[in-house]
Amino acid sequence: MERLFESPNFIFDRLNEQTWVHFIEVQRSNHYYWSFFNDDAQFNTHRFLRTWREYGSVMIGITRKSDGFRIGMIDTIPTHPKYGVPHISLLTIHARYHGHGYGQKVLYLFINYMEWKRVGIHVLAINTPAMKFWKQQGFQTISSEYVKTCKGMQELIHMEKEF
Repeated sequence: MERLFESPNFIFDRLNEQTWVHFIEVQRSNHYYWSFFNDDAQFNTHRFLRTWREYGSVMIGITRKSDGFRIGMIDTIPTHPKYGVPHISLLTIHARYHGHGYGQKVLYLFINYMEWKRVGIHVLAINTPAMKFWKQQGFQTISSEYVKTCKGMQELIHMEKEF
């Protein structure tokens, strides 16, 4: 792993094709996210490798300094080819720590570090906890489309926010 930056409470490491698997438990702990991939680690691996190669995706692992617990992940596309803005493809916090403010803290630490002025995200409409989180952060719906998933066609919401 390559150290990207540190805050007083967190370490943000850039992951690669070999090291991202150290954070797989973060993904597995998130029922909504993991069920989207049909609990299929091989499919999930394929998705990340494809995204890295096609879009120049950057995967970040987040570790809590106090105890070394791998608490979260952020997957970003520096400039989304369709929307022309930096894009967060994934922000997930280990389910054990949902509701403790970690998602908001790491989101703003990361955006400030990246010096982004506008950010886009995608979220499945059926992922009600994520929809609630992004709306609470002030993200606004820009558009939606239906995409094929392991669970059939699902509505994918594109949201953005200016900082």
